Amino acid sequence: MSEHEQSDAPAAIVRDDQLGGQPRLDGHRIGVHHIWTHYQQEKSIEQIAEEVYSHLRIEQVQAAVGYARANPEEMAALEREREWLIRDRMRRARKRKRLALGMSCPKCGGQLIAGEDLPLALVACSSCGDEHVVKLLLEGASDAQTE
Repeated sequence: MSEHEQSDAPAAIVRDDQLGGQPRLDGHRIGVHHIWTHYQQEKSIEQIAEEVYSHLRIEQVQAAVGYARANPEEMAALEREREWLIRDRMRRARKRKRLALGMSCPKCGGQLIAGEDLPLALVACSSCGDEHVVKLLLEGASDAQTE
């Protein structure tokens, strides 16, 4: 018997304080929108249950897809919210990086640069080459100002 056949309990979609009130599978922190995204990327229900969320039963994946199909406006609103959150996080990361670029390397005092191959979360020193996490640099600067 496979993991997907172990329980006869019906799959339930719940809304509570987990995932900010978004619909999710009961007993899991997997939102309907997580499963729906994979389904929209042309993965079958079986593929999602076997390859992506192997701890879920096929019935649970079916319940999530069924919920999403029955509530297209809600799924569209969740997607818009997710896209807004991503854009907002990117905007804040770019702002933090600009702030960090005005700082000196904590190791050698050299100029911090963005570097084409560095993600938004990192800056590098033009002198010693060390990479630094932007958030930690800014937290350190904030702590120094409050002392």
